Amino acid sequence: MTNKDQLQKELLAEVKEGIKPSDLKRKLKRSKSADDITQIPTPPPPPNHLLTDQLKEKQTEIESLRKQKDDKDLKITELKQQLDDSLVARIAGLHVFGKEHESRTQVEQELNETIDQASSELNQGDDEITQLRTKLFQATQQVNSLQRELNLTRINRNSPVKDSPVYNDNFLTNLDYLQYALYALMQRKNNLAHFTGSDSPQEIQAVKKVNQIFADFCKNEIGGQDINEIRTKLNGRTLTEILEENEDYETKTDELTRKKGELEAEITSLTTAYKNRVNEKERLITRLQEEKKELQTKVKNKAKLLDEEQLEAKKSEGRITSLETQLTELKTEIQQDQQEHHDQLRQINLLFDPNAKNYSEIDFTGSSCPKGQREQNNPNPEQMEKKEVGTQWDLKERAREGKRYVESEIKNQVQQTVNPHLNKVKETALKPRAYYNDQPPFYR
Repeated sequence: MTNKDQLQKELLAEVKEGIKPSDLKRKLKRSKSADDITQIPTPPPPPNHLLTDQLKEKQTEIESLRKQKDDKDLKITELKQQLDDSLVARIAGLHVFGKEHESRTQVEQELNETIDQASSELNQGDDEITQLRTKLFQATQQVNSLQRELNLTRINRNSPVKDSPVYNDNFLTNLDYLQYALYALMQRKNNLAHFTGSDSPQEIQAVKKVNQIFADFCKNEIGGQDINEIRTKLNGRTLTEILEENEDYETKTDELTRKKGELEAEITSLTTAYKNRVNEKERLITRLQEEKKELQTKVKNKAKLLDEEQLEAKKSEGRITSLETQLTELKTEIQQDQQEHHDQLRQINLLFDPNAKNYSEIDFTGSSCPKGQREQNNPNPEQMEKKEVGTQWDLKERAREGKRYVESEIKNQVQQTVNPHLNKVKETALKPRAYYNDQPPFYR
């Protein structure tokens, strides 16, 4: 047995048997005097506690569903805000990623240009060193050729050369021997100039002595046994010419030695400068490579953060979709509960008004008919109190008064029970969310 059947039985037991609301209405219409009107039965008591409890339960369910709907709407709003913030942070991250990528491209371009410039400078330095080495080799060849010529000249004079004239001290001694030979010739000429050409033994002895000195000098110093051998070695040249050639050789040798020293110093300076440039370019390349690695690390981190934000945005979209589905289901349930509540009210009203099944809407205000007839069918309670009980009060009006009483009680209890919870929910909803407090400063 349902609650509706039990309620109907209780209401029928309280109403007098054999009298229906419709019979009372017909009797009131046919009677012309107050004597024909039967005694009005006593008004039924207000609905029992079972009806009140059912109405309270339905009202509580409706309020809870409305509260759930508000909570879901609030969650959807918050998730949409979080999604918007995430999208804004993602756009900002894309801008930063573009700037980082641009700077990285610029650094790579500068690194390539620096490497090309260093390579060109290294190649240029190699070319200069090669040219200087070529010049040094040519100078060395000239020195060697002059040394060979000088050695040949000395060999022709039967004067062995052990080492290079540049580094041999005997070269100056050989030059002194030539000077001694010239000095001896000059002395011989001077000594012979004093001879008179007579056949005196003293003069002949002096001439022999001078000739012996000259012969010993030619034999020991010049290396010839006689005059013909010495002439053969001189090859038609005089000692003066040989001395001039030796001076020319010495001048060329000194000049080539000086050029060789200059070239060696220039090669040393160029080598040092080349090494310094190479070291500087290596340091620059190392620094640019480190900067490149740092930029690559930053770009990877930004890409990782963007992927995380994208994943979070997808999760938020999924949560929003699920909440919208739940909200739709809650709306459907609310409509079903409202329809069920309306049907229950209509069934309750049928107990007091048989025509209630044809009304368009049923509420607690007594208006169980279209809106245009509310004022006619729902008189003001103050006016109802002024009417006489014996002539204007019927069963339908008493039922409406009971409904109004039940409605006011339900509203008061709902306000006392639900309003504190609604206030707490509003205070909680107005508090700011700390969603981005745990995120990096760039994404707040």
